[in-house]
Amino acid sequence: SVANCGIGSDPVTDTLGGIWTRECLNLWIEDNFVSDIYTPGIDGVGIFDDQNNDGVVIRRNIVRNCYGLNGDAISGSGISSFRAKNSEIYSNLIYGCKNGYVATGEKANTGGTAFHNNTVFKNGLWGLFIGRTDTPNDLSGMSVKNNIVLGNSIIDTLGNSKDIAVSGYASDIVMGNNCYGTSNIQAPSSAGTGNVTSDPQLTADYRMKPTSPLLQAGVHLGYMRDIEGKQRPNPPSIGAYDVATLRTPLA
Repeated sequence: SVANCGIGSDPVTDTLGGIWTRECLNLWIEDNFVSDIYTPGIDGVGIFDDQNNDGVVIRRNIVRNCYGLNGDAISGSGISSFRAKNSEIYSNLIYGCKNGYVATGEKANTGGTAFHNNTVFKNGLWGLFIGRTDTPNDLSGMSVKNNIVLGNSIIDTLGNSKDIAVSGYASDIVMGNNCYGTSNIQAPSSAGTGNVTSDPQLTADYRMKPTSPLLQAGVHLGYMRDIEGKQRPNPPSIGAYDVATLRTPLA
């Protein structure tokens, strides 16, 4: 586990990440507990999938309580992808951070990334923030499916933040079968199909109860086993705790 890390006093130059990767090929980051990462600078990220990464897998991690004071969307995110490509980010639980998951490319990839079957819950501003609002992004081929993204934007009293926000500069991503608040999505290009807007019935540890409508939501994405390793061919799956340990390669 990585916990209780903080650094610096300069809101511009001080940076910090709980697990920070850069220029890595086919790296796996799994089964970590990352908590209480703080910096007044631009980062303060729990798990940072940073520049020139290719094929990084981030799965089955719990990330909570990450915060950064800088105004950039990356600052204080639980998991962030920046100028990375072909990442596979799935079966993670992200909660209590400033922002949940942030993906930006700034003309240098983040495309081809799969963000699937994650639970993003009770983060302060944005649940998912896909694409910068001021710079074109190369996000073509990015897939955002089967995620629970609920109860975010809890510290924004002005209603400026959302559970899911997709920039107009990120029009080439594929979305579908996500669960989010009924009116809490900003996706000018494509909200996707098969989305669920009813509140899931979650236990205290964010697992779905047997009566949750999400148990039959989502689509089969090639997973053959559940999180405990049991074979479950063709399970409809949504959220971090009903997801497989194996998946087919990203198309």
